[in-house]
Amino acid sequence: MTTNTNTKTFFRAAVILAVLNISVIACDSWVAMPDATADGIMIMGKNSDVASYECEPFVRWEGKTHKPGEMIEMQYRTIPQVERTYTVLGSKQFWVWGFEQGINEFGVAIGNESIFTKEWASNVSKAKKGEAVERGLLGMNLVRLGLERGRTARESLEVITKLIEEYGQWGSGLAGLSDIDASWDNSFLIADGTEAWVLEAGGKHWVAKKITSGVANIGNYITIRTEWDLACDDLIEYACNKGWWPADKVDEFDFSQAYHDFQTTPLAPSFIRGKRVQQLLKQKLGQIDVNWGFRITRDHFEDTFIEGPFYNAAVPDVLTICMHHSPANFTWGITAGTNIFVLPGKNAKTIPMTYWAANVPCCSCYVPFYVDGSKIPKGVNKAGKSKGLITDSAKTTVWGYTKDSYWWQFDKLRMLINGDKRGENEKVTEFGFKYNQRQPAVRAEFDQLEKDFIAGDWKIRAEAKKLLDAGQNTKAAKLLDDYTDKCARRALGKCNQLIKYFETLED
Repeated sequence: MTTNTNTKTFFRAAVILAVLNISVIACDSWVAMPDATADGIMIMGKNSDVASYECEPFVRWEGKTHKPGEMIEMQYRTIPQVERTYTVLGSKQFWVWGFEQGINEFGVAIGNESIFTKEWASNVSKAKKGEAVERGLLGMNLVRLGLERGRTARESLEVITKLIEEYGQWGSGLAGLSDIDASWDNSFLIADGTEAWVLEAGGKHWVAKKITSGVANIGNYITIRTEWDLACDDLIEYACNKGWWPADKVDEFDFSQAYHDFQTTPLAPSFIRGKRVQQLLKQKLGQIDVNWGFRITRDHFEDTFIEGPFYNAAVPDVLTICMHHSPANFTWGITAGTNIFVLPGKNAKTIPMTYWAANVPCCSCYVPFYVDGSKIPKGVNKAGKSKGLITDSAKTTVWGYTKDSYWWQFDKLRMLINGDKRGENEKVTEFGFKYNQRQPAVRAEFDQLEKDFIAGDWKIRAEAKKLLDAGQNTKAAKLLDDYTDKCARRALGKCNQLIKYFETLED
């Protein structure tokens, strides 16, 4: 089987959005600085929302020394490699070279969001008229490049901004869709345990704001307005020349007002979701911990005036932080992967790490992963029938479930929780109607596992830190690898147990 019901439904939704010229995307990234967390260690999180058929495995790339003249072949552009790259790990769409979100060996974490600017809208208009638009770098590839080349948040910021200025941004970011239907510009959240940066870019122009305390978040809208710390040289001049801002009011320049595409991109769906992230962060200000990070990523507006989706999260009537595919095509995909990054400062007594959940987080289980380890557990980096292809997204047509893929097993569980039927006849029955009964039972099982994982993680990291400080890197890596493998096997084992149980109910 090469497709499923959600695949066909997604393409119908994509066509509708393209015809209406509306861009509705749903990703969220946030950071809690040391003064906002319970233990004084920075925490950053991201929900990665992509097409429901886009497997998002968790992968690791080792740092290495490269020969002079080496080049990197990515989607759409080939660029020179640097002499030294750093070890990185994170989650990514199966077909892409880069990351949706990741962390490097120095404890720098980066997540990106799609934003829709006037520069992007201009490119869409040109492409629709048949005019050539030069492809640039995808935001996901910029995430990996920033991680592989930056030892601090500031260094990673400089890497990404230089590449944006040189190559720009344009090209499809969703498998099977054209540049017109699935291109965007990007914003980034970059953190390293000491400071964090919000970077937002339209085409080759960018602006960045430093975060030193409290909390911050980004979504699918421009957040930087009249105050920033760094910017490209001609940020304001370019906007004035384009007619996006009056030349006689440069002292009042508002980046969001000038660069955001207000003509075809509605703010409300993403802005409301972003405000919910802020509300949840401020609700636990000074007490934010990993568990609260999990809670944020699983939110469906519970305990608000909206009271969550009217029926349930699996039949969404609003765009929620934890996103589910809508049978009515209101939403276009799912939260395919989520990370909660733990980023200690340089003198901390622990090491950086991330908790990763495959597929929709409210139906999944967070597992600890360590950049100071040396490998990824079996099946975690497998992308199903896609075989991890790195290709032009518009030409990527191979995807699908395989039993040896960790991600696809959790996708199968999600569909059983919802009550979806996966089959050759592409028929959906009882879509979402079983979620309210099954999801709480699944959550109870996974919550206990996560509690165990967190308790063990603190001990493992403390022991690994001592080994690393003593120069026993190999021993530390094995300790960390063994713990991750143990946790991943327990999570997958519980997933398979639940799948078997729900399948007996379907018979």
